[in-house]
Amino acid sequence: MLLRFVRHFPEIFRWQLALVFLAVGLIFWQLGVVPRGMTVDEAAIGYNGYAVLTTRRDEWLHKLPISFRSFGDYKAPLAIYLNGFFTYSLGMELWVVRLPFAVAGVLSVVMMIKLLQRLYSLNHPLSSWSGWTPATAALVGGGILVTTPWFLHYVRTGFESGLALFFLLVGIFTLTFLLDSAHKKYTWVVALITSSALVASMYTYHSAKVVAPLMALALVVIHYQAAIKRKAFFFLTAGLSAFFLLPLVIDQLLGEGGQRFQQTTIFGKSESEASILLQLLTNLAAHLDPRFLMGGLTTTLRHGDGQWGVLLPVVFGFWILGLVSFFFWRKNHGTQKLWWVGFIWTVIGLAPAVVGSEVPHSNRALLALPGFIITSLLGLEFLGTRLQYWRLNRKIKGSHGEKNMILKTVIGTLFLLHLFFFVTYLHHYYTDFAQTSAPDYKEGYLEVYNFIVPYEKGTNGYQTDKILFTNEYGQPYIYALFVRQTNPIYYQGGSLIKYEFTDFLHTSDLDRPHTIVVTAPADGLPIERATKVIKGSDGQPRFLIYINDTHLP
Repeated sequence: MLLRFVRHFPEIFRWQLALVFLAVGLIFWQLGVVPRGMTVDEAAIGYNGYAVLTTRRDEWLHKLPISFRSFGDYKAPLAIYLNGFFTYSLGMELWVVRLPFAVAGVLSVVMMIKLLQRLYSLNHPLSSWSGWTPATAALVGGGILVTTPWFLHYVRTGFESGLALFFLLVGIFTLTFLLDSAHKKYTWVVALITSSALVASMYTYHSAKVVAPLMALALVVIHYQAAIKRKAFFFLTAGLSAFFLLPLVIDQLLGEGGQRFQQTTIFGKSESEASILLQLLTNLAAHLDPRFLMGGLTTTLRHGDGQWGVLLPVVFGFWILGLVSFFFWRKNHGTQKLWWVGFIWTVIGLAPAVVGSEVPHSNRALLALPGFIITSLLGLEFLGTRLQYWRLNRKIKGSHGEKNMILKTVIGTLFLLHLFFFVTYLHHYYTDFAQTSAPDYKEGYLEVYNFIVPYEKGTNGYQTDKILFTNEYGQPYIYALFVRQTNPIYYQGGSLIKYEFTDFLHTSDLDRPHTIVVTAPADGLPIERATKVIKGSDGQPRFLIYINDTHLP
């Protein structure tokens, strides 16, 4: 019945729908299994979301905070609040923590298709490349998004940037309707949705505080003639946005939200203007380096797989062509506008990463991805147009008189090459990366606590008096709070009194009665005395658990 229903839709829509279903499969397949392990940020987001929803307080007992204190910095709130509804309803599990980000990833594919179709219709409705319509460009752009390692990496894990990307796409998409005088219905509602979505992105991830307002302003400036005709609605959108942002602005100026900027950017260091400018140029070059864009260069496997870059090679090539194509679109003002949208979106999207102290940083730069895709589409169109009107392409025909044989061969070959790269990337992602990234994703923490919590609480017939836990892998307490589902009021009141998180463990600790000792191999305790060994995906020991009691259940 569903197939019969779908057959009534245009063919291009059916392809777009198939692409969305592909996105569902790629994003949700083994969501709680790969990457293996839970990062400290995922644990903090999951626990604090659950804590706020159940007690109205975070782990530090701050009531309904605007900025969440977390491991030396402060997190934006919306992803944490949203995550609380999922963990409270479905349980404190790794796949549940990642679920809202995965859902946002699928919706981002939908919004990317819709946005590209709007931008092409608004700026570039007709192309000299036969068959290249706004709907076709949107389909190809959506396909690039779905098959981009940059995108898949972040929507399959608990990173706020993927959720912020969705809100940004919604905001820019609805903003295009305010730029189109042909759409006069429900303009007030569109203004409300636009401001709400753009502000939501800023409440979700810090990079969006830069990208969302500047990108919205850039889009208005590029289409200033249309914006002037509907300036009342833009003032309305700006006013609504300012109203929604008041709590965030107050927190940035008077609260703790502004501390992250000083902690994570080069402006937090007392350097001269010349040195800061040089550092900015160096950081920009790092994010435009082919080793980063398609070579897998990353500072941590939490931000990439270490082998494949944020873009696959074919898309990188189209992006370069797209940049060059600007000099060939001089007579086509609509295409020039679209080129500027892609170029400016790329620059603005990279800005939060460029000013950062850690480079390259694909997470902070994720909001630049739509700009890369728009420019890549123009590069593909440029190539298709040139090949279509190439004299040799017109002369050579197929065995049955088919036209454009060179064009079809080149585009088909590039498509198959891109597909080959993508399948190779997926194979690496689910095999080698799943194993090598385990330390970066703190694999083993959840397994350890699921094993020792019954001993702590005595639910298995044996109750320990003390748990010595290694600090080797960092922040072990947050995983205890997550697995135990500890009320933050109880936590601050001493609920973890049995735990001692320490940097120093000795063989003599193994002889302490009624004590559980959890160590890492680097701590140097004898593995042969371990009661249980928690191994990583690579088969190597991650945690060693010692229980000093002869009467174990």
